[in-house]
Amino acid sequence: MILKPKHDIAVSSVSSDDAVALLAAYKAWSGNESATAAGLYSFMTTPSAERNAFLSTVSITGTVNANYIIQEIN
Repeated sequence: MILKPKHDIAVSSVSSDDAVALLAAYKAWSGNESATAAGLYSFMTTPSAERNAFLSTVSITGTVNANYIIQEIN
């Protein structure tokens, strides 16, 4: 997903290299210890207020790469 902020620089959707840690954070945030990677994928790929609330609880860094801002969950 490509988003356009107010300065017209494309922003990537958030990504993570550590799916295990992201799933653990999602389980803790949602209170659902039986959450699966498939459920997390569905949650992360569907825009919602809940997804925005979850993303506000994790550390996201942004880096500029050519004409894009890359956002990664740490």
